[in-house]
Formats: sequence, structure tokens, C-alpha cells
Amino acid sequence: MSSGTLDELLQKVDAAAAKQQVRIVFQTREVGNKQRALYQSENVLEIPSDLPYARLFQEQAVAGVIHWGEPDIVAESLSAGKPIGMCGTHSCQQFMANVCDRAQVSLPLIDWRTCT
Repeated sequence: MSSGTLDELLQKVDAAAAKQQVRIVFQTREVGNKQRALYQSENVLEIPSDLPYARLFQEQAVAGVIHWGEPDIVAESLSAGKPIGMCGTHSCQQFMANVCDRAQVSLPLIDWRTCT
């Protein structure tokens, strides 16, 4: 994912968060330009990838977790008792999203291009 695509995704997430009146903490691997400033708005805060996400999931203020669907993040999310959503593009991520959706611990797979 390019920096421009990531920024576009964050703007879509920001618009959806504003509409739903929620706040989002967004963590991703740094993309492209290492000098790129992290995204910040009233509803979305992008955090660096080296911050341990497992610690975030334990916070009471965290109501749910949306991620790419890697097995370690799925396990951490579920062990913290948080409902999850996945924006996976790889078949393994799509499979994990389907399994969690069928177990009723996740939203259906989210299309990251449209945030739906």
C-alpha cells in the first residue's frame, strides 16, 4: 500500500468514524516515506507500528478491534474479549474473517477500498 493509498484509507475511516461518533486508534506498518507524519484528527489517531498492540486491546476504552486478519492479532483481540472486524485481502485473511464471522465474534469481511 502506498502512502497516498494509506492517507486515502485514513480519510475514509475518519469520515466513517465522524458519522458513527466513535474514535479510532489506527496502527499500521510505516509505509513508503519514513518522514510521513502520522494521521491525527478529532476521530482518528494513527500510532506507530512499534507500539505493542496487545497492550492496547486490554484497555477498557477499546470497544472493538479492526485489523488485517493476521493470526496473532486475531488471537490477541479475541483473548482480550473484543469484537473484531478484518480488512483482509489475502486468502488467509479472508478465511480468518469468515471463520470469526461464522463464530459470531466478528463483522463480515470489510472491503478496505471502500470501508464497507
